[in-house]
Amino acid sequence: GLANRILRNFDLMPGDSALVISSGGCNVVPVEMAEEFQKRGVKVAAIISTTHSEASTSRHRDGKKLQDFSDIVLDTGAPVGDAMIKIEGLETPVAPGSTVGGCLLVNAIKAEVADRLTKAGQPPKVLTAGAVVGAAKATELFEAAYDEHARRISRYYAGLGS
Repeated sequence: GLANRILRNFDLMPGDSALVISSGGCNVVPVEMAEEFQKRGVKVAAIISTTHSEASTSRHRDGKKLQDFSDIVLDTGAPVGDAMIKIEGLETPVAPGSTVGGCLLVNAIKAEVADRLTKAGQPPKVLTAGAVVGAAKATELFEAAYDEHARRISRYYAGLGS
């Protein structure tokens, strides 16, 4: 499926980790992505609304949901249908709660990873606003982060054009 076509562009190894996000955890591609990650020995963390997922039907060929292929599941707390706000005169609610919950969870993960890396003596490169560290330092941090990114992905392009 589409998940295999996407993943063939990545050099995945056992011990890697992946974060897969899907409000209901029932659409085919996120479920297949998690399934393929697990087949390759990649640890999977999923962000879903468990309430929404439990009320939804999977579109996966085996009826599996994202949480079935996840090592850990984080719940956005969004309600069934995901929409949070009921407006008088409007038939259905609006404003997805998964956006708010998902943002909170992703940023909590980022903070926890930064804390653990720093305590392990390997602080991450962090892009910080010039208003916090000054314009020159912000530029230095930005360039260092992208130099590191370029270094890491350069092996994928090593033979390109040869």
